[in-house]
Amino acid sequence: MNDQRRAELGRIVKELEFLKEELEHESNGEYEAFDNLPDGLQDSDRGLKLQENGETLEEAITDFQNVLDLIEKAISKEE
Repeated sequence: MNDQRRAELGRIVKELEFLKEELEHESNGEYEAFDNLPDGLQDSDRGLKLQENGETLEEAITDFQNVLDLIEKAISKEE
């Protein structure tokens, strides 16, 4: 891999890391909203949806991390 492609991938990694952090913030927001519901409402459709949204966003965060790991692996490989 040449230096130009390596630099471009480094830029993409930074963007993906930023987006991953944004997803973490949103996931935490869903869990916080769930935690702030009264106990009786946590089992309601709204509560279950908040919890499901948090879990779905966590899956997306894991996928982002997997992509980041693969890109880092490609960057670090010797030509």
